[in-house]
Amino acid sequence: MVSRLARAKTTRDILEALGGGQRNPKTLAALAAGQIKGGRAAVEQALDGMLPGEHHPRLIRVHLDHITFLDRSIAALEDETGAALDTIPAAWGISADGVPSPDPGPGAAALTAVQRLAEIPGVSPALAMAIIAETGLDMTRSPTAGHLVSRAGLAPAARQSGPRNRKPKKGQGDSYLKGYCTPAANGAARTGTFPGERLRRLSKRLGGNRAKCAVARSILIIIWHLPANPEARFTGPGPDWHDRKTDRDRKIRAHLRQLHALGLHVTITPAA
Repeated sequence: MVSRLARAKTTRDILEALGGGQRNPKTLAALAAGQIKGGRAAVEQALDGMLPGEHHPRLIRVHLDHITFLDRSIAALEDETGAALDTIPAAWGISADGVPSPDPGPGAAALTAVQRLAEIPGVSPALAMAIIAETGLDMTRSPTAGHLVSRAGLAPAARQSGPRNRKPKKGQGDSYLKGYCTPAANGAARTGTFPGERLRRLSKRLGGNRAKCAVARSILIIIWHLPANPEARFTGPGPDWHDRKTDRDRKIRAHLRQLHALGLHVTITPAA
């Protein structure tokens, strides 16, 4: 199966060729990825007879130029954001010789804030910079993780009238911060990690959108813990955590039921 990135590149290459005046379906189909659905023969058939005039290719060229302009603008803003973070000591890491630095290098005692956030499944370095731009690095402004979650409009809400439970209204939080956490949840869904497995498990019970909101909330809780401690790193419990926990708890409950049936009351304490 061809990847989403490969599909996007295939589409861009074909549109570039069409905007440049190429009309031969065979030549255009040759630009498609070899593993594309239906093969290049299907692409050639789909392109046969398209865009006979000059009007649509001109529009394609206009849109492609606009996309290129936007890509360059986004890249320039990302460079500015990175340069701004390099001037903030709270975002720096600690090099191997113990010196704070915006580029601590390999073997660093502590990574930069962006690098530590990018270790969370689904969070890329660019997304980490965008999240830091919204949350800042001083988490004392949000006394608890719940405050930060509420600020993003991701806190669970209940809407009840008498005995009836209704669907809660949309949260009125920071839409930008919420918008950054949602693609992070989408990215985590494609990983074999605890957040990815959590999303897949919740999707079966809550549906895809509600499960993504739950995982986005979990990711934001993780993010709240990292900026306060430069040495803190994300360490997931593993994709099988829920299965391991459920099996253990099920065994405990089964033994307790047997003891209760014998008329015994037991207090359980973890082993040292």
